[in-house]
Amino acid sequence: MTRLRWSLAAATAGLLLLVATLVAVRARSDAVASLGGGTLRVKLLEDPRLDFGTTFDVNSWAIAYASCANLMTYPDRGGEAGARPYPEGAAAYPTVSRDGRTYTFRVRQGLRFQTEARLTAANYAAALNRDLDPATHSPGADYLTDVVGADAVARGAATQARGVKVRGNSLVIRLVKPNPDLVFRVALPFFCPIPLDLPHDPAAVDDLPGSGPYYVAVHRPNQEIELRRNRFYRGRRLHHPNRILFTIGGDPEENFREVEHGRIDVTATEPPDSALAGLARRYRLNRSRLFSVPFLATRLLSLNSARGLFLNNPSLRRAVNYAIDRRALVRTLGYLQGVPTDELLPPVAAGFRAARIYPLRGPDVRKARALARGHLHGGRAVLYTRDHPDAVLRAQIVKQDLRRIGIRVEIKIFAADVFLEKITRRGTPFDIADSTWFADYPDPSDFVGALADGRGIRARNNADTAYFDIPSYDRRIEAASRRGGPARYRAFGRLDVEIMRNAAPYAPYGNPVGVFFVSRRVGCIVRHPYFLHDYGAFCLKR
Repeated sequence: MTRLRWSLAAATAGLLLLVATLVAVRARSDAVASLGGGTLRVKLLEDPRLDFGTTFDVNSWAIAYASCANLMTYPDRGGEAGARPYPEGAAAYPTVSRDGRTYTFRVRQGLRFQTEARLTAANYAAALNRDLDPATHSPGADYLTDVVGADAVARGAATQARGVKVRGNSLVIRLVKPNPDLVFRVALPFFCPIPLDLPHDPAAVDDLPGSGPYYVAVHRPNQEIELRRNRFYRGRRLHHPNRILFTIGGDPEENFREVEHGRIDVTATEPPDSALAGLARRYRLNRSRLFSVPFLATRLLSLNSARGLFLNNPSLRRAVNYAIDRRALVRTLGYLQGVPTDELLPPVAAGFRAARIYPLRGPDVRKARALARGHLHGGRAVLYTRDHPDAVLRAQIVKQDLRRIGIRVEIKIFAADVFLEKITRRGTPFDIADSTWFADYPDPSDFVGALADGRGIRARNNADTAYFDIPSYDRRIEAASRRGGPARYRAFGRLDVEIMRNAAPYAPYGNPVGVFFVSRRVGCIVRHPYFLHDYGAFCLKR
């Protein structure tokens, strides 16, 4: 089951702009908690969809996080700690059958929607089956393909998946094979609990009843959305503001100025590049009003292990990792827009280990030349990149870096969609490709497994664009994938370091970072690694 996608710069520029402002906030003490109440004012450029089963929009997901009590969710914490799911609608972590294929989630007693209607296991089952219905056109169906009977619903041969059962107040999900990342998937907004009679036709649905800390009280399309506290919520999620008021419209620079002057509190708009340096001087990054948010993503060079130059040549692949100037490559992303890396897992993913395998501050040309000596195989490489100015600039930097170790690089530039189609198609004649990998959820298998498991090469949506196919690593990835909890994180963390240290099928160079700016009355900032914009956890200074 392939669920993740290569992210193209052309397609994700707007996503980065929106996600970069997203922030999670938590209370650290009674003093902070006392700052609850008031109205948080948010400005969005466009009206988000509020039928969470049908949207991939980051602003919709942030509202879903505030208003949904999924079976599992993510804590109001920054860094890796915020990337580990814990029970929310479920009373505890699921019990798992001995064969690893059946997960039983016991739903907490006493749950209610804001309408006072009871919320039971049947409401979670209804969300899963609605997402599988092809009439709903839900992206969530892609995350359920390993559920027994999901294929029958997708074909229209059934209305409910055989692998989704309600037993009392427990939801039982049976998979076609063991896959502990299910606890990550059920935390996705697609699986927000729904009323049993909710139409499957998305055109008939405007919003969903609230089951989380907040609910949608007002929605005037293309004008405003108002969230209010859900008085029936009994979970651990933070809900400091009494109201969260979204207004729709404006333009990026205008919305930034409104935050600067205190007319709104936060916007889905990054500060303009021209203003960032001055803001950093005045407020100091991550101190009072200007903050960075690490994305769940890695920028990297794919080193095609199925083709001449890098085929059976880990020494040269390691040489490339020593030769590239990661700081120079990251600077092409823009001011404060990335940090250097040499691993597949980003620091905010569960299991990340800061091993410092390759130089982050500049190339080690002497080491690179020693590794390349005798392994150049003609010393010619074809580099594929996109027709975006920063991507072309990175290609020139890589060309210059690799020339120092005896590799002559030919650059080929493509439109974003053509580039993606080429690098994911087996047999395409490239040696190096510059791309960005975004995970849809923070399970470490969605980096290490997706990028380094050779069995994925033959999948319809191939993610292994290094065409790295080593059966011994495939077996270890499969073994790690069968584990759950901390053992899973440790196993993938070890694999990440070992693969990069010994085989080096990629040359990771940066983790994208977004920047957000808040009004002076917003306090208690924590940068969340996944939903990023934890509206309910903002506290407002009085």
